[in-house]
Amino acid sequence: MRSILAAVAALALALGCSGGKGPSGPQGPEGPQGPQGNAGPQGPQGGPGIVATVLPLAIDAGTLSIAVAGPADAGVLSAADWNAFHSKVSSVSAGTGLSLGGTAQDPSVAVIFGADAGMVAQGNDPRLSDARPASSINFDTIPSLSGTLPAARLPAIANFTGGLSGDVQGTQGATLIAAGVGFGNSANVKWVVAGARTSPTPDGTQARPFPTLAAAAGSAGDGDRFLLSGTFSESVSFANNVVIEGSSFSQTTVLGTVTFTGTGFSELRTLFIHCASTTTACLFDSGTSGLRLSNVNLQADSNAPALDTSGGLWATASSFNGGKGFAVNVGGAGGRISNCVIAAGTSGAIDLLSGALILTESRINASATSVGVQVESGAGGLTANNTAFTDGTPISLFSNVPMEVHYSVLRPATGKPALAITSTSPSAPSATLVGNYFIMSQGQAEVTATGTGKATILTINNASTSTQPTCGGCGFSKLSTF
Repeated sequence: MRSILAAVAALALALGCSGGKGPSGPQGPEGPQGPQGNAGPQGPQGGPGIVATVLPLAIDAGTLSIAVAGPADAGVLSAADWNAFHSKVSSVSAGTGLSLGGTAQDPSVAVIFGADAGMVAQGNDPRLSDARPASSINFDTIPSLSGTLPAARLPAIANFTGGLSGDVQGTQGATLIAAGVGFGNSANVKWVVAGARTSPTPDGTQARPFPTLAAAAGSAGDGDRFLLSGTFSESVSFANNVVIEGSSFSQTTVLGTVTFTGTGFSELRTLFIHCASTTTACLFDSGTSGLRLSNVNLQADSNAPALDTSGGLWATASSFNGGKGFAVNVGGAGGRISNCVIAAGTSGAIDLLSGALILTESRINASATSVGVQVESGAGGLTANNTAFTDGTPISLFSNVPMEVHYSVLRPATGKPALAITSTSPSAPSATLVGNYFIMSQGQAEVTATGTGKATILTINNASTSTQPTCGGCGFSKLSTF
């Protein structure tokens, strides 16, 4: 060993003295991971585990859980409980007439009583006492009113819709009038309510209406207007020219006859008149000026006509049914009938005795053996426009009375002509037929003419179901200009 060291020293001496330390070279690549070291010493002992729980917590085999809350037990909320809780009202507020008290957790709501706007009246409020008369009564939602109303200080007039029956009592003499009858106060307007009380004495006012038509007629003056409601089982005669108006067909009925003997026009509106077991017409006018009718329904039995007027007739939107003889007898100045339906009596529908009559947009129903319209020799003429004639002989014309029929439908009974002309004088009667439609049986003449004078027929743009329109006795065999 010593020899080795001596050799190294000798070599160093031979090479010369050692120089200073040179710079470090570059780092070499990382070497492989060394082996794992020895395990360290054991750490200190840990604390003890969970040994007990308190509700709603529970442990089972080392597993910790929490129970669902119940009515008396704490726990976690279920989804259903949470939704129910979430949907609860979160706040309360008071509207008009209410006040809010209590706490946010326990609020209370109370009614505000008083007489000001936005307050509520109590049951003992003097404003609710029946000692005050009502300002208005409207029974729009009540289909009918019957029985007895006690003394309740009703207003002078109460307008309503629906039926009316029974007694009306009140310290002010209240009157129930059907809707459409309250036309306001007027010196010549009088109220008539079937069965209205008779004490105090009726005077035709709203508060004290006449209970019968006879009482109304006894007070009538020219130009008086009577407003009716109810069913009147009586016949009555008016010596003056008056206006009689009902509330409706269903609420205003006269079971009897109505007669007018005055010299001026009388008017009837919205009435149903049914006469039975009488020889007098349901509606009879023996005056000189005639009748004006609107929305009037006349129903006669087999003993009398529905209407008989000596002064003329102006009727619209009305119906006349049956009776003995002709349903309607028109005299005087004739008149005008529009938008009406007339059903024949035993002899026919209309008998025009005098004056000129205009028929417009109406329906004339004859029976198989009767006449629709009979124009007597003393009449001034007949004009029919847009009117339907059915059954029997639609039109029977006497003498040389002029007649015109325009744009109408004529359907006679089998074997009957649509127009029968009878001339009783040498003068030739004339008829003008324009744009009409004849519903005929084959071989049946549209027009027949008999008597001393030959009829002159002017036809323009008419049509017939017959293949050979004819005018028997008119001086030619075919209506070539039909």
